[in-house]
Amino acid sequence: ALALASKAGEVQSRENLYLKLYKREYDGLDRTLDVRISHLRKKLGDADASRIRTVWGHGYLFVADAWGEEFKRNALASASQGLPHA
Repeated sequence: ALALASKAGEVQSRENLYLKLYKREYDGLDRTLDVRISHLRKKLGDADASRIRTVWGHGYLFVADAWGEEFKRNALASASQGLPHA
């Protein structure tokens, strides 16, 4: 979540997220990231994907305006402290 929250409002490419999270390049076939995003959406109650959007052909977008101010502040503070990505 922090990999997305730290860049709220910016589309994060699948390739970039793979490098950040898995320390390897995306091979074009692996669906590990998609499953991880799906689990994250369920955990955060984002069933309609309004908070973490799929941008077809580009990657994922953390929609900053869809979250409460406290969540955004906490997520960005955690990201700036270098806490592990979820």
